[in-house]
Amino acid sequence: MDVFINHVKAFIYLQTGLWSALLCGVSGQVDSLLLNVPGSGVVEFDDAQWSFKKHGLGVLFEEVNGKRKVDFHDVQAGVTCFDAWGLSTYFGALGGEGRKALKSVGIVSGALEDNLKDLLKKLEEKKLVSVSDGFYKIL
Repeated sequence: MDVFINHVKAFIYLQTGLWSALLCGVSGQVDSLLLNVPGSGVVEFDDAQWSFKKHGLGVLFEEVNGKRKVDFHDVQAGVTCFDAWGLSTYFGALGGEGRKALKSVGIVSGALEDNLKDLLKKLEEKKLVSVSDGFYKIL
């Protein structure tokens, strides 16, 4: 379980840092529809360049010279929040490293997002995460 939780913490770290890096280039306060956020571009965070593309109410970040992806698909939820969709994008992009982390919590086959939804419900029952409006936080 620790391997998985550590990867989730890494995801939250990236999501928080990438969003902060993006906001450095935005003038004024970001509205709920992200109207003043550029449609695409590049930000630098943690010694890496990340391309970003705005979509709906969120932003997809992709590491330029790497494999990591962070889909912050509902900015209104907050940078420390996550859901199964965001985690499935992140773990899927990690390749073998992601599969190893998922295997550590019993996810070896099937639809990744559905498996992560089930796992997050179990983590909530164990009081390792809290949930509000479908978004989770590590406790």
